[in-house]
Amino acid sequence: MNTLNTGMLREKLQTVFNDYCDGFDDAGKKIHRSFREKCRIQQKNQPEAHRLKNAIVELSKISIEAVRSGDKKMTEYCFSQSLESMKQLVNLDLDFLPGFKSDRCGEAGQEFTEMVYVILLYPVVINNEDLPEKFPDPFELFVNIPEYLAGIQDAIGEVGKLLDDFILDQKVGFSQEYELKERFIAAATAIYDTMFHEFVGIPQSIINNSSYREYRQSFQGRLGGMRNIIERKKQDLLQIRYHLPEAYKGDE
Repeated sequence: MNTLNTGMLREKLQTVFNDYCDGFDDAGKKIHRSFREKCRIQQKNQPEAHRLKNAIVELSKISIEAVRSGDKKMTEYCFSQSLESMKQLVNLDLDFLPGFKSDRCGEAGQEFTEMVYVILLYPVVINNEDLPEKFPDPFELFVNIPEYLAGIQDAIGEVGKLLDDFILDQKVGFSQEYELKERFIAAATAIYDTMFHEFVGIPQSIINNSSYREYRQSFQGRLGGMRNIIERKKQDLLQIRYHLPEAYKGDE
C-alpha cells in the first residue's frame, strides 16, 4: 500500500510558489519570481495606477483650456505627457487585479482620446483648417476600441461647448455663427454616421467602455447624446436662417 508523502507534496507545491514563471524577457528567457514578490509588486502598483489615471484626467482638462486659448505648446505638452502616462499605465503589472486595471485604463483612455480628438477637430471647426492627414489609431494611443470610441463621442460634446464659448467670447456675427455651426454639424454627423454603421449592431457588453456605468455613459447612450447635440445645432441654424434673416443682408 502506497503512503502519500505529504512532506514532499508540500515541498513541490511550495517550490511552485517560490519560483514560478512570471513571463518572458525581451530575449524570450523565462522570468522567475516568488508569489510573495509578485504580490508586493501588485500592491505597489495600485496607487501608481491611480496616480497615472488621475494625471491623464487632469491633463485632459488642462488641454481643453489650452485649445480654447490657442496655446499650442501646452496642448502638445498635454498630449505627450498623457501618451507616456497611458503607456506606463497599460504596462503596469496588475494581472491579479484585471478589473481594477481595466477600470483605470478605461477612464484614462477615454479621457486621453477625448483630448486627442478635441485637439484635432477644434481647428477644423473654428478655423476651417484641413483635416489631419491621418487620425491616430487606438494602438498608437495605448487605448482599446471601447475607450477610443467613448473618447471620440465625448470629444464631439466638448467641441460643441468650445464652439459656443468661441461664438460668445468673440461676439461673432450671425453669418459667421452659421458657418461655424454648419462645419460643426458636418464634422459631428460624419463621425456619428461612421459609428452608427460600424458599431451599432455590436453587443453592448462588448462595445461599452465600462459595464458599471449607466445607460447614458454606454456606447448607445453616447450615440444618442451625439445625435441630440447635432439636432440642437441644426435648430440654431434654423433660428438664424428663418428668424434672423438680416444675417444674410450683410448688415451685421
